[in-house]
Amino acid sequence: MLNITHQLTDFLNTLIYDRDLIVFEKKRLALIGISLNNSYFTESKLTTILTGFSHHFEQVKVVLADSIAIHNYKALGYSNGKAQKKVKKHTNQMSNRIIRSMNCIKQENISLIFWQEIEAFPGYADGLSKVCWLYENNSDFLADVHTTTIKVMNKHMTEPAQKWSILQEAKWYLLKELALAYCAPDFFSTSLLTCYYQDFPIYRKMLHGHYTGIPVKNHGFLAYEALV
Repeated sequence: MLNITHQLTDFLNTLIYDRDLIVFEKKRLALIGISLNNSYFTESKLTTILTGFSHHFEQVKVVLADSIAIHNYKALGYSNGKAQKKVKKHTNQMSNRIIRSMNCIKQENISLIFWQEIEAFPGYADGLSKVCWLYENNSDFLADVHTTTIKVMNKHMTEPAQKWSILQEAKWYLLKELALAYCAPDFFSTSLLTCYYQDFPIYRKMLHGHYTGIPVKNHGFLAYEALV
């Protein structure tokens, strides 16, 4: 699979896979996924990222994975009430940062979407069902879910996240995130590229049909690097 480097601006590099070039060249919609409390997304980086994509795509949708973050906080040992408070606090912090960057850029083709809007879409439940079926029936996918989840949780723990109870709670953040891969073209009513600040192997492999043999139509993947 060929990787193609493309410079959107002097401060924003991208890496595209050859099968995603058709979607990229349409320049319809760039989906920028952002997780809560992620130190990568400083205000200056957000401004660079949103400026670059807004100048090259018809639409830029910033999707904040806010409500599903409760699974990670509960996996870390927080009670449901405290986990909800953590989600609310970090949602406010990140969304305010995103909005400040949007206001700085002043491009009308950028909008912010919270995860509740994704979950309310009828096609999302079907996407989640497909993901859960893969988890239960595809050993490669199950292994990748566990590996990815453990890698994320280890960043927030003083000891390796090897307890089964931690994995069984935290996996739901990733499974719910992956469900968007299936329903995003219908949700946005157009072809799109999911754009992430680093490679996201399990998401990319799902889009490319690695687990099912059937690629997701009208949905590609792009990795980017903000040079600030």
